[in-house]
Amino acid sequence: MKAIWVYENTKGVDSFYSRFNITLFVASVCLWKKYHPNHKTELYLDEQTYDKFVPLDIFYLWDKVKLLRYKEKIDRNLFWSSCKSKIISQAKEPFVMVDHDFLIFKNIDEHLDNSVIYTYDEDMSSWYINPWDEYNKKITNPIEFYQAQAANVSLLYIPDPAFAQRYGERVIQNHIEFTELLGDNLHTGYMTISEQFMLKDWLVKENIKHRTLCKNIFSCKYNEYSPKLNEIGIWDLAESKKNYFHYGVNKMKVLDNKPEFRYDATINYLYRCINASKLIIIDYLDNKLQKHIPNR
Repeated sequence: MKAIWVYENTKGVDSFYSRFNITLFVASVCLWKKYHPNHKTELYLDEQTYDKFVPLDIFYLWDKVKLLRYKEKIDRNLFWSSCKSKIISQAKEPFVMVDHDFLIFKNIDEHLDNSVIYTYDEDMSSWYINPWDEYNKKITNPIEFYQAQAANVSLLYIPDPAFAQRYGERVIQNHIEFTELLGDNLHTGYMTISEQFMLKDWLVKENIKHRTLCKNIFSCKYNEYSPKLNEIGIWDLAESKKNYFHYGVNKMKVLDNKPEFRYDATINYLYRCINASKLIIIDYLDNKLQKHIPNR
């Protein structure tokens, strides 16, 4: 199995390279390799990020490290997930794509079969772009809003490369057209309906087998999981918390030093996760980060 991470500094700002973001990123791959030692790991990243990571001496954590290059005219500041879609569009074999803020605590090979798997269903009804949106109607292939949920793809497993290519290419095309159409009116809601909502639409409409890691549906309105369960999930919420954690919107809570996500406590926790993998010496990593990553 191939496990992929994609890391692009879409804004080109140095503040993107914070100690927290990079530590979380390293913890993500270390835990994945700990629980999936037979997977081949790949990292795609832009040249600026490559240069920034060279002195950290972390590239050995991946079996392959490749520069990310794509010339499509997309507003990457708002369509920051386009880099993932580009790699998905080039799939030639089954893969699992892992976000840098996703931590795994269990081997999931038994679930990587012939079903698409993603992290959880999202209820976006309170804020997603509606079916009558004038710009969605103008793109070559308008998103149909066939059903009412989005697929959170902080983890995404696609066993069929032909489907992956078709899906990735359509997302990229949507992003190109939305960028052209909206200009200054563009916002990230158009990324979400292209990447996450459209995926769920396709899976349901085309009757493609799919599963979620978590049975509980996430409410975007209340920013928390609801007690409502889907019928395709693998674990309930309690089990999910034991088996993986997606930081997602909680990243801002860490940076704001909220009581439930104290910054120093979170960094120490991530260090313990990294240390458990036995793939990198924590003191060595900490020294590298202090020397080369001044941002908190």
